[in-house]
Amino acid sequence: MPDFIKPDLDELAYRKKLLSNRRTMNFGTGTEDFDESVWDSWYGRWIECDPADRYFRLIYCNGCGYYVGETGYERAEDGSALIHLLIGADNRESGYGSSGLKHIASAALINGMGTLSVRMHQTSPYFRYMKKRGFKPVAQEGDMILMKADSLEVSNGKIYEIDETCCSCRKQKENSDAAENS
Repeated sequence: MPDFIKPDLDELAYRKKLLSNRRTMNFGTGTEDFDESVWDSWYGRWIECDPADRYFRLIYCNGCGYYVGETGYERAEDGSALIHLLIGADNRESGYGSSGLKHIASAALINGMGTLSVRMHQTSPYFRYMKKRGFKPVAQEGDMILMKADSLEVSNGKIYEIDETCCSCRKQKENSDAAENS
């Protein structure tokens, strides 16, 4: 099971690496520049803020000893938690996204937001992923779709099963496979 780390300022180097990776940012928005000159102001806005307004965590795999992604939310105008979830390309399909989604839903619920929302391009490869996890399209503006889900259902994992008993990243699997073949 991953840990969700409230980062120190210097740990934002991982976020910079994540946002600049073309394979990770493959959902139509392209890479993002997260220059060190903006870290202080970004940190104040996202980390040193009231979690009822904004929340951000890096996703850390204890089994492998490195970060695998990030998750967060900001309170939308309608009172829902407008979430984001980003898993590094090399760590996708390993359960981190589902764990991150469950974590962010729990944090939103604790901070008074009973509904999760997400905006994505209608051709996003993650549209079906979100639908499988209880998000339903509620509005469309141009090519963007707004989807919503109940925070409690997502945080309880009632909509989908998550195996959080052990490290599930590829590095751990490779080490396990190598040990079996020895």
